[in-house]
Amino acid sequence: MSLRFPIKFRTWESAKTAIAFPAVADGKDVTCRVTGDALVAKCGALAAKPEPAYRAFDAHRAVIESLASRRYASRKREKDGSILIRTADFPD
Repeated sequence: MSLRFPIKFRTWESAKTAIAFPAVADGKDVTCRVTGDALVAKCGALAAKPEPAYRAFDAHRAVIESLASRRYASRKREKDGSILIRTADFPD
């Protein structure tokens, strides 16, 4: 099972301090998220706030999608079935 990212949408979730973006696997929707802290630490966002996080996410989207795909394939999912990418998930 692999993730596909047919829609290039992303949204800021202030309650989770993360950017959420959609994926599809076997015809089912999968919510993926990357934390604001990860975007600051690994993608150069100036702050874990919407606009700087969006810029960092857009610049590193291919890497972030690849990390989400790996977590999904490894069955490293949250209780709700979503994928959460944290700072530790990025290569050094």
